[in-house]
Amino acid sequence: MRKNSPILLLMVAAILFIAGGPLYAAEVPSWQITLHDNGTIAERVTVPAVSSGYQAPEWKILSEGTQLVAERTTKDWAAYMKLNDRLPLQIDQKNFFLWQSINFKKNSEVKPAAGMAARVFNNFESNIIFQVPGIIGATAGNQLSEDKAQLNILTVNQLGNGQSLLQVTTFNGLMLGIVLFALGFLVVMIVFANRIRKVNRMIEEEYSLEKAALQLEMEDKEETEDEEDQKE
Repeated sequence: MRKNSPILLLMVAAILFIAGGPLYAAEVPSWQITLHDNGTIAERVTVPAVSSGYQAPEWKILSEGTQLVAERTTKDWAAYMKLNDRLPLQIDQKNFFLWQSINFKKNSEVKPAAGMAARVFNNFESNIIFQVPGIIGATAGNQLSEDKAQLNILTVNQLGNGQSLLQVTTFNGLMLGIVLFALGFLVVMIVFANRIRKVNRMIEEEYSLEKAALQLEMEDKEETEDEEDQKE
């Protein structure tokens, strides 16, 4: 039994480490903001629970166990800017025919003094996660993938007013689909027209009046030669 004690202790320590790792990671506050291609903005905030019955007027509370999880969906950026409990963002958006260029900048005039924003921004381990329906061009944080980036609150707090947090290019799915359909239809019509043109050319070459006249001339010549042969 004594010989196996070190092995048992190592196994218990490994189990506690594996089980405790996700628990610790889960306690780090996070604010995930997801942009959809229809213009809506979905947010999901996870913070350690302080007490039950937490009041969050602008949020839908999903759970209140060891963690408080809340979410909400906003129609567009104009509606988002009217919220009290929100990220300190300034949105510079340029609309083009098939795409949009969006620059998320820090707005120091928005002070997260209460609500979910305060609970996230008061913890320097907190993270803001952006997910967009497009491509991230630049970020002040870590780019996790082409459409996802993560910024630490400490980094956000160190940025000056108007500095860029994230630069994104999103695509207009409806217009892009219409353009691709129109281009595909145009290509099909061009290929079809070329095929028809080739068929018409073959018909003209095969059944043209000049070829018919030449055929008749050859037939007359053959008949004449046959008659001469018969006379001989």
